[in-house]
Amino acid sequence: MDTSTNSQLASLRQSLESRLSALQAELLAAQRARGAAQDEPEAGDTKDLADRLQHDELDEAQVHRELGAMAAIEAALRRVDDGSYGDCIDCGEPVGLARLQLLPAASRCAACQGLHESRWSRRSE
Repeated sequence: MDTSTNSQLASLRQSLESRLSALQAELLAAQRARGAAQDEPEAGDTKDLADRLQHDELDEAQVHRELGAMAAIEAALRRVDDGSYGDCIDCGEPVGLARLQLLPAASRCAACQGLHESRWSRRSE
């Protein structure tokens, strides 16, 4: 990592750990809310049922996003521990402090991230 003083690395680690804790709390709250919703009586008509199904789908998408974010953060923390944090996983060049401060779980430099995203967008066409 080109940036790193120990205090910068400690600050980035703290950002990662704080975000991970927040995501874990959000997932726990969502699980509790789903449990409470399942205890509610079934919807009365098709509009109520459609609303509930749509809400469930949105909840599921949110959980999926949060799990993905948690996986990225956990991977970043492993890179901190093994000394590779801040190095692009594709080209090996430094990611850059400004990018890491904005996105502490970033695993790629901006150039490689752009290439990665363009490859994925072509696959989905």
